[in-house]
Amino acid sequence: MHSNNSPALGGDRGPNERDVRLTGQRAVLHMIDLLDHDDPSIQQRALFALAHVGDERALDGLLSLVSDDNAPHPQRIRAARALLKIGGEEAIEPLLEVVLTERAAPVRAQAATTLAALDDGQVIDIVIDALTHSSWQTRAYACEALRVMGDESAIVPLIGCLADTHWVVRSRAADALGEIGDSRALDPLVEQFLHEHDPAFDSPIVSNYTGFNREWGVRRHAADAIARLGSAGIAVLTEALHHERHVVRRAAVHSLAGVQDEAVVSRVFEMLDDPSRVLRRAAIEALGRSRDARAVELLIAKLHAPRPYLLAEIILTLGTLGDARAVPHLVACLQRGVEASHVLQALILSLGRLGDDRAVDALTDLLASSQWQGEVSRALRRIGSERALAALDR
Repeated sequence: MHSNNSPALGGDRGPNERDVRLTGQRAVLHMIDLLDHDDPSIQQRALFALAHVGDERALDGLLSLVSDDNAPHPQRIRAARALLKIGGEEAIEPLLEVVLTERAAPVRAQAATTLAALDDGQVIDIVIDALTHSSWQTRAYACEALRVMGDESAIVPLIGCLADTHWVVRSRAADALGEIGDSRALDPLVEQFLHEHDPAFDSPIVSNYTGFNREWGVRRHAADAIARLGSAGIAVLTEALHHERHVVRRAAVHSLAGVQDEAVVSRVFEMLDDPSRVLRRAAIEALGRSRDARAVELLIAKLHAPRPYLLAEIILTLGTLGDARAVPHLVACLQRGVEASHVLQALILSLGRLGDDRAVDALTDLLASSQWQGEVSRALRRIGSERALAALDR
């Protein structure tokens, strides 16, 4: 390992873009040598330079860095990325080892990306074979790699993994199927989404809480994958909003978050009347993430919600959406008087986020309260108008 005082290209700065342009045989060898430097910044510049040069002599050094468990993850990722330009069959086996055994997910992902680019037609088959490995971790890592590679030849084997004995493998298989986006995966994913059952529920030594969380996790991954399969998938999830099982409705709501479709937004809005508090909150979050103009109107209509915690969530979501149409309604809510402290706090915070001068008078009235003076002051500063700042100087 080099000391921090060892020379680097371009003085003690290490390689930079000028070094790359002027590089020659000695410079390349020196940059390869610097891959073992103990200064991360110099090591990083060497990686940058070698990635631009694309010299095959760097292959061994880069592979060694990618496989080094003790090296910082960012450097290992850059080394795997540098291999994209250098290539070579010699890189395939070491990268496969990283893809199927490495514990750090970002390193595995970049190694899989590089492998996909270097694939000679055999790599995908090797990774598919790993789906039947005795270790559940290797099977899960293989699913992740296939998700990154995006090869449709993996669809059928991945569908088979939806019945794996380990819940993590089932989750990763669903992720991969959603990413690849082949319509053949829809029916198996719907089956997983609606009927997932974790064996932990049947074990006398594992709590039902653990079983539920595993089952919920797989169901969520399946629902997210379904959402990525186009209009047919969205239709399945929208219909599932009225499923008899709470856990199915909840997964559907989460996975529909962000979908900008008027019919979907309206159906999610209906979930604000669901008997489950968790589901009502999930519906509010989903509406907030939809960024749909209709969502603002629907949430404004619910500002008379009788449940304080639900009202607070709606108010915070309106503040996050940033639509000025909400301002007069939030001001009116504040002026009517609010008993629940968390609702009042949500109003102050959201009016500050919206940054609209129309809220200044209502907020200024609260400055006399020692309990809320700090939060109101912050809200007025965020509004930042002349009137808002003047109110703070009184």
